[in-house]
Amino acid sequence: MIDKIKGLIVVLEDNTRVDDIGPLANAIRQMRGVLRVGYEVSQPSDDIIVEMRTKTKLMNKVLDLFKEEGNLG
Repeated sequence: MIDKIKGLIVVLEDNTRVDDIGPLANAIRQMRGVLRVGYEVSQPSDDIIVEMRTKTKLMNKVLDLFKEEGNLG
């Protein structure tokens, strides 16, 4: 059986102003099979959480590399 897709998620490279996103949203709306185009408003607290999680994961990976090389306890 072939899987069927019910939707797509598009992640923008950078946060974009609401009044600047209109042309992109309209272009997506014009594509065949698109029922709805919405957006998520960026919240500063969301960005901080994502940044902290990313930094922590990266730091843990770097520490693991040092441990593997025997350079850390």
